[in-house]
Amino acid sequence: MAICQGGLSGWGDFRYNSQSSLHTLAGVLIMQAVRMTFEQFESFSLVFGIGALVLFMGFIVWDLAKKSKAGRFGSFILFFALGLGVLGFIIKTVLVELIDK
Repeated sequence: MAICQGGLSGWGDFRYNSQSSLHTLAGVLIMQAVRMTFEQFESFSLVFGIGALVLFMGFIVWDLAKKSKAGRFGSFILFFALGLGVLGFIIKTVLVELIDK
């Protein structure tokens, strides 16, 4: 479904790039409902999505530690490994921002 400029009444001048798979109807509806640009939507979605995935991975690690009866030390090692991964992502983000300036 291609939504072109002026294609649907009340949608303003939203431009749809048919070559990009990132544009979805749900994204368009959210962007139009709160009046944000696509870049703002991408930024919010990235932060929210990564945060949700980290929380979900934390739940998975906790469940794995519980079901495998890893004990305190084993659980610490599992969460330490997950924490290193999250820390690496945060450091990469900060470095990219510093280099771009």
